[in-house]
Amino acid sequence: MTMGRARRFVGNVLLLTGTSLLMRLIGLGFQIYLTRQIGAEGVGLYQLIMSVELFASTLAVCGMRLAAMRLVTLEIAAGGPGRGKRALRYCLTYSLFFGSMAAIILFSTASWIAEKLLKSPDAGLSLRILALSLPALGVSASLGGYFTAIHKIDRSVAAQFAEQFCRIGCTVGLLTLLLPQTPRMACAAVASGAVVSEIFSCLLQLILCRRIARKIPLSSSGPRLHGQLLGLALPIAASALLRSGLSSIESILTPIGLGQSGMSYSSALSVYGMVRGMAMPVLFFPVALLTSLGELLVPEITECQAARRHRQLHYILSRSFQLTVPFSIGITGLLYAYAEPLGMILYGNSQAADFIRLLAPLVPVMYVDTVGDGMLKGLGAQVASMNYNILDAFIGICFVLIFLPRYGVAAYIASIYVTETINFLLTMNKVIAMTEFHFQWGPWVLKPAFSILGALSAAALVQRQFSLDPFRCGQLFLILAVALTVYLVALILFASITREDLHWLLGLTKRDGSRRRRGCSSRMRPEPL
Repeated sequence: MTMGRARRFVGNVLLLTGTSLLMRLIGLGFQIYLTRQIGAEGVGLYQLIMSVELFASTLAVCGMRLAAMRLVTLEIAAGGPGRGKRALRYCLTYSLFFGSMAAIILFSTASWIAEKLLKSPDAGLSLRILALSLPALGVSASLGGYFTAIHKIDRSVAAQFAEQFCRIGCTVGLLTLLLPQTPRMACAAVASGAVVSEIFSCLLQLILCRRIARKIPLSSSGPRLHGQLLGLALPIAASALLRSGLSSIESILTPIGLGQSGMSYSSALSVYGMVRGMAMPVLFFPVALLTSLGELLVPEITECQAARRHRQLHYILSRSFQLTVPFSIGITGLLYAYAEPLGMILYGNSQAADFIRLLAPLVPVMYVDTVGDGMLKGLGAQVASMNYNILDAFIGICFVLIFLPRYGVAAYIASIYVTETINFLLTMNKVIAMTEFHFQWGPWVLKPAFSILGALSAAALVQRQFSLDPFRCGQLFLILAVALTVYLVALILFASITREDLHWLLGLTKRDGSRRRRGCSSRMRPEPL
């Protein structure tokens, strides 16, 4: 990777990373607030509602985010920014059509879905409310793909912040004013906040996009893009719809299967809420770094593949895994060791803490799969990625139907392990097959594993020496800071992360910042190898 491209890539990663970490922190705090307001059963009901909304939003997006990202990138490479602007117009037209269609379908079938599928008529109102956000969601998908393709990540960052704060403000305001006493009204209030924030975010992105696009002359040349756009979007959309449909079916069947194992439906909803609405947000909170990395890998890998820059491609893959694997192993150790104090401090719920500890060993699999998924999309293998997701959803449904009625919660946890592991193995095998990339087990897995064990031992020693109580928020933060510091030092000593890597990263960000201040841009002129 040339220095100019590296500076741009690392600068975008750091920007999205900081934003995602802050937004996930805000989102986790909001999730804790909702849990305390509507309880585990209410969280479970809302997770079921969102599983249906996931299918509707997949139809609304219809693969347009990734299609816009790839199409704009390819058009700019072929004919400059004017061609990219022209491609965006195609994407926005199709996004508005699919988003409106999804909204009509969900709104008209909400009552039937709530009564027949979710077995909870209370969910109908929330589904009708959520349908109103789908046209805006579709348009936002294309705009987000465009911003990523032209490397204007800060615009997406601004929209994400605005959406998150708007959602929290509206939801907290509605819950405070209405004081809902039933899960039906509580979920409706949360859904209303989500709709307002989605529409507000879409409008903000349109304004930001207009400020960029009006400076770019619209290209009148180039081929008609209907076929190319649909060729990119529809295979993704078909696979995504099948995958999200299967995922929604799995979510709907899970409380039913848990109920058949001997639980009441209310208790089953509570368990489902604790896993999906409490444990999973904690497990995925640190993944903000990797989510940003996975998204930015798509245009970078696409450009390298199109230009046949194989050396740069291997460089990107190596740096990505060098960051991802040790990071995920460290998070696994911390979550497993301190699951109980985390669960009690965040939720005041020891059962949620048990689920955090049970699922913590799965963190490396989920995190690496997140980055691997971005790699496959960048390599043009997004259909294969979707097929893997479809397979794991199908396996999940089989677990729910066959094992949940007999083994209950244990089968539910096992299904998560089996499906995530299969998806991970298939994704990694495909990445290696397409790039002939070699995974380094020693510096990326074994050394970090020993390092986190040493870090946890050091943290435990400090905890005993200074009589720190991990069930107090400030003292737990201090313990975790000690463990992370020792872990980073150990990684450097074991050469999993070298001083040269740290100097390289720091130097890139400094040079990128000074170059932007001088008004220079490496985006408009490709640099040679």
